[in-house]
Amino acid sequence: MKCVDSHTIIGYVGKAPTVKNMPGGNMKARFSVATTRKWQDKKTSEWEERTEWHTVEAWGYLAERVERDLKKGSPVYVQGSTETQRWTDTATKQERTQKIIKAADLFLLGERSRGGSDKKTSHGEF
Repeated sequence: MKCVDSHTIIGYVGKAPTVKNMPGGNMKARFSVATTRKWQDKKTSEWEERTEWHTVEAWGYLAERVERDLKKGSPVYVQGSTETQRWTDTATKQERTQKIIKAADLFLLGERSRGGSDKKTSHGEF
């Protein structure tokens, strides 16, 4: 049996990515993506919606492109695997966890406003 850890999200960048130069010269970018699900309640016929926030991390050349091209509000498609990070909150002493999507593929959507077509990043290429 083969196991698969693959997550795909399409949403909007929450704020400008943070970018760090890591030891050894590698670059890391981190940003949040909001995805919103909408549905109609069967009992009340009212429209409901729920927004989920996802933390995305990109490395190397892909991080450089994220820094250059992604802005707050940019529509984006991200595909990657997840990693769970654990730490102890220094203020409350409570254990914390966060799921991070490690980007392997990234499409910057909605580029038509700049006169181009949609751009794709796959393993570091736009």
